[in-house]
Amino acid sequence: MKYFGIQQVGNNFLIAVLSSRLRPLHLYKDSSAKKLTFSKKFLFQKKRVVTGLETNNIIVKEFSLHTKKSSIVNKALSLQIKTVFPFGSNPSIVIPISTKSKDYLLYGTTVSKVEKKIRDLEEKRISLHAISCEPAALGRFAHAYFPPYKLSFIVHIEEHKTICAFLKDNLPVFSHTIKIGRNDLLQEISPDNFLDLELIDESKDDPLSIIWTKFKAEITKTFMSLNCSEKIFILIAGTIENTTNLEKFLFKDIGDNILFFGKPKVLNTDYNRIREYAIPIGYCIDTIKNDNRSLQFIQKNCLPTKTFSSLYKKAFYISFLSILLFIVSLQITTKSKKFKNRAITEKLSALKTIDAKIMNRKIYLDDSVSVNDQLNKFHETILKEKESFPYFFKSEYPRNLIAEILDIQGNSTLKSFHYFVESYPTIKKPNAKTLVKVTLALTGSENDIAYFKSNLLKKHFVNQKLKTKYSFEDNQHKISFYLK
Repeated sequence: MKYFGIQQVGNNFLIAVLSSRLRPLHLYKDSSAKKLTFSKKFLFQKKRVVTGLETNNIIVKEFSLHTKKSSIVNKALSLQIKTVFPFGSNPSIVIPISTKSKDYLLYGTTVSKVEKKIRDLEEKRISLHAISCEPAALGRFAHAYFPPYKLSFIVHIEEHKTICAFLKDNLPVFSHTIKIGRNDLLQEISPDNFLDLELIDESKDDPLSIIWTKFKAEITKTFMSLNCSEKIFILIAGTIENTTNLEKFLFKDIGDNILFFGKPKVLNTDYNRIREYAIPIGYCIDTIKNDNRSLQFIQKNCLPTKTFSSLYKKAFYISFLSILLFIVSLQITTKSKKFKNRAITEKLSALKTIDAKIMNRKIYLDDSVSVNDQLNKFHETILKEKESFPYFFKSEYPRNLIAEILDIQGNSTLKSFHYFVESYPTIKKPNAKTLVKVTLALTGSENDIAYFKSNLLKKHFVNQKLKTKYSFEDNQHKISFYLK
């Protein structure tokens, strides 16, 4: 059984594929607007698909009830829902989870929000087996890959938002969404540069300092609202590239009652990539565990309209038709061999005629022998021929070009190399010229690029008769020229 966790982040979907042993098998993004596609590797394997509700669609409440009897809990819960949760007359779903202290954590949402999540993925032809929530997924992720901590605070940074979750024994008791994400924080940073957050001056009013100071203040305010005097362990998940000292910058003013998570348990994938997929991985783990801490917001009153059994049937019929079509094609191919041999013989005769015109040689073949024997004899004749063949590629090969270009790049850096054959001689056009266009993309200072240009134009392989073009796009210098 394979488990697919799906999280929508902006216009993209983060998808994690886990085995029942919690091992990440596949992590990838899908930006399809119409249909989510699963890897062909897992197409015909049994699978369960799970997603979750966003943090702002979930309300978490602590509920004290000193009993574990389900009948008493359910009765008390039904009486308390209207007072504990502000859902009014809207149909709601509330899931009680028991804690170690014999209290309950109540996770509540409305039926309409669950139905919307189901519809959104059904439009992309995905039928769900389970719906959890983002805070619970972060708790599962932390518990699966790190040592257990009594109290923890997880900051999960995404493209357009940041999720803060406070956990007791890896159960979320509080969560909050900050409307600042990776795109806001990195908009002033070039992809090629690194930002040392220790150098941020919070007193300055430049855009970079302002957004990072605001982000830190929101994190601090959320953390201080916990009003907790015990030691809390901090974990930063999600992803934020090109920065250093992130933990130290965000939490340096909070106090001494914090520690940071230790090293993750052994993983078969780079942890920086794993933590970007923390939430979809957590969705999978919540379903795999299927214990008294698992959340399942798909209830009888909001079931998906489709199931995966229908997809398996479709896959079976498609496979059956494909096999049937292959058998029919094989029979047709077998019966048409004699017609193909006739076609090959006609092409061989035409080839001999064209070759005689171009190469001024005569090849006498016995048409009574098989086509393969004629082709072999024709091949031997061409190999023995000392006359030069007109179709040899006479331009410099890419591997030789790259070696020479790297010798003259100086302090500039070669970012890309594009080698494109625009025209070449063929049997039908034996007089056509070989025309190869090369486009280079480099980075460096103006002096570095000028030095490279001057050395390039001196090279023997540059066709000076054809125009060399220069441009500057996407922070890169583009140079296009033709080979001799």
